[in-house]
Amino acid sequence: MTHDHARPEGPGDWWNAYRETFPVAVVALFEAEAHATSARVFSASAFPTPVQEPDYAEAVLRSYGDSFTADKIEHAIAARAMRRAAYLDGGLEASFVVDAAVLRRPAGSDTIMTAQHARARDLHSSGRAPIKVMDGFYYGMETSFSLFTVAGDVVAFEDTEKELVQADATRRDELVTRFDNYARRATPLVDHPLLRLPE
Repeated sequence: MTHDHARPEGPGDWWNAYRETFPVAVVALFEAEAHATSARVFSASAFPTPVQEPDYAEAVLRSYGDSFTADKIEHAIAARAMRRAAYLDGGLEASFVVDAAVLRRPAGSDTIMTAQHARARDLHSSGRAPIKVMDGFYYGMETSFSLFTVAGDVVAFEDTEKELVQADATRRDELVTRFDNYARRATPLVDHPLLRLPE
């Protein structure tokens, strides 16, 4: 089912509607993302939220099983719709790197995965948000993270084993270096053999 959620608040402060629903660090990420002029995201497990088709986003959330209640999933689906709109409508400069496992890992039906690959391919090809793919084994491949440039400073968030955390300055600098290394090594999405091509 495709979701089309209206903004709960004005475009500049939509994340406030989720302060009672999500942890503090998650809301801080929403806010940083909304104010950012650029974003660099590495994802080890799924296509990053701004790249996700709505049905793929729902399938990813539901794949966690009992980890999320139905109500929490609905809130997360709505928040992801807001985040996609912020990237695509707000002119945010974005760059994404994903682990090759993201292209292999099913989320939902084959139809959903085909549509998700097509969305990622189209977004990459548009030049608005290049997507690259990391192959093989490399340091830090288990950890997803996001880097946002806000008012000239970089704000970093990292998915640890248990929760999302906002990184301190030392860790932020390490993640910036890591992303730059990944971006140099990675293959453009449209050149990767695991990308599903239209039939």
